[in-house]
Order: sequence, then structure tokens, then C-alpha cells
Amino acid sequence: MKRDAYVTALRVIDEHFSSFSWEGPEAPPKGSYIPAKPPDVKEAREAHRMLLLTVNKREIIRAFLKCFRVIEKDKPITRGDRDEFIKLAIKDLFGEKSSLTPEEFVLIVKI
Repeated sequence: MKRDAYVTALRVIDEHFSSFSWEGPEAPPKGSYIPAKPPDVKEAREAHRMLLLTVNKREIIRAFLKCFRVIEKDKPITRGDRDEFIKLAIKDLFGEKSSLTPEEFVLIVKI
């Protein structure tokens, strides 16, 4: 159930990030993502609810909310926010000593 919560949360975060018009130093390389429509509010709330029910670490919930600027509203959203969420998820699922990178984690959970 926890893995499912992370898969759902990551999908919603990725949809959210893919819906941006990225510019400047935070812009991902051209062709590295397919523009998408923003996630449905209902889907985002469901992802948040699933995390609340399965994850008992406040910093993971905060990292998820930070990706949507529900908290720290005065700061711009960055790709680092997504990576922060993924790094916390890796620690939660695989332990502190895991050497998985965010890119490897994405491949594992989306299989």
C-alpha cells in the first residue's frame, strides 16, 4: 500500500511538473519530457490522502505539498522539489543507506 501511495504521488507530481512552461536555469532539456495537462484536483487530493494514510514521516508529506506550493508559497517550484520528495521516498522504502538515485527510483516504481 505504501508503494502504491508513492507511485500515485509521483504520477501526480510528474503531471504537475510536465504542465509547466519551464524557462531559465530550471528548464529541463528540450525533449526530456512530454508536456501534459495539470493533474485533476481530485487526483492530487487522493495522492495526498494516500500518503497521509501510509507514511508516518512529516517531512515526506511536506515535500509532496511543496511540489504544489501549498506550503512555502513565496518560493518558486523547482525540479529540486521533486527530487527532494523522491529522495525521502527512497529512504522510507529502502532505508537510509540506499544508493538509489531519483532516476532509478522512478524506473523502479513505475514498472
